[in-house]
Amino acid sequence: MPDAMPDATPDALPDALPDALPDALPDALPDATPAPSRADAGRPAALTDPLGPPTGITPSAPCRPLIVIGAGALGGHVAVRLARAGVAVALLARPVQARAIEASGLCLVEAGRAQAITVSVFDRIDALPWAAARAVLVCVKSGDTATTARALAPWLPPGVPVLSLQNGVDNARVLAEALPDAPLLVGLAYLAAASPRPGVVEHHGGGTLVLAPATPMAENPAGHEAENEAENKAEPARPGAPPPVPVALADLGAALTAAGYTVQTVADARPALWRKLLVNGCCNAVSALAQADYAQMAALAPVRELLDALLDEGLAVARAEGVALDADELRAAVARIAQTMPQQRSSTAQDLARGRPSEIDHLNGHLVARGRALGVPTPSHRAVWALVRLVESVQAAARPAHAAAHSVAPAR
Repeated sequence: MPDAMPDATPDALPDALPDALPDALPDALPDATPAPSRADAGRPAALTDPLGPPTGITPSAPCRPLIVIGAGALGGHVAVRLARAGVAVALLARPVQARAIEASGLCLVEAGRAQAITVSVFDRIDALPWAAARAVLVCVKSGDTATTARALAPWLPPGVPVLSLQNGVDNARVLAEALPDAPLLVGLAYLAAASPRPGVVEHHGGGTLVLAPATPMAENPAGHEAENEAENKAEPARPGAPPPVPVALADLGAALTAAGYTVQTVADARPALWRKLLVNGCCNAVSALAQADYAQMAALAPVRELLDALLDEGLAVARAEGVALDADELRAAVARIAQTMPQQRSSTAQDLARGRPSEIDHLNGHLVARGRALGVPTPSHRAVWALVRLVESVQAAARPAHAAAHSVAPAR
């Protein structure tokens, strides 16, 4: 297991993709900049050096773009890394994000250096280069998965793989309900990233991605290893036919490896998803409620005891679900967070700080719900889940008053 990162800061599409308008992004503005033409899709990326003109990059793969849904911290990080490596990318973003990226490129800040990279960006789902799509990477918050999946359904061509790169353990099921014929993959991102403003992504640590089929692959029967290996490497039998999931897994793994990630593939994602859920369940809400970084959390004995209680409850729920996890490994993973990212706050903390809805229902809330269904007590998770929901409720109630008080100027 890689050094655990408490969350991968998936991207928020705050108002979700409206069911009645599957071709519109959530908070479309009347003056939204028109999306680039389809002809722009797959064009070579360009690096923008503040001291010089953009430099073109020759794509290292055929110009069939990887479509990235969501341009916040995680989606932006993936898109900019892929584009920098010369992999064709088409990024679906909210209008305010699309305008910023069109104007100045997508800026990646890491290792003390800022680098703006040209990325093909779109603010309408119908404008994406669907006919040439290589795969779709869903990088939205778990609360937006259902509406995003319904919006994708009319446009996703047959056989195009879909990768859920999100927090939580239930996204693949939600995607499968709306996209029953798509080859589905799931991924976990062990990295810390933030998007302090539209068009800017900061990388604070980590860089491991774990990929797996949404449905666990059976082990090779004895004596059939060579036969299965040949089958997994085979091309689809006919144009438009869904590629075998192992082929899609290998293709996406190669693209993401070229982008600089450490990519691990596993046959069954469920243990990895639950490990990450339990780490998130320990760290995210506590960091959010106190707006504390991980070093501050680790410094206080009562907080460490709370994290232990949250982990023990999560492990009990996982066992009841039939997921066997190593308690000592997870305890060490939680402890490592304060060492590897001492000054980082969780994505839930970042959401609450900006007054945005968080993923708490899909983290601690999911553990509470499953615990209730399985007869497993989760008092610590219920407490932190309820408190985060209270903060969100108070913030939501204050928004109309805040908007009225500042009505003389349009929000930006």
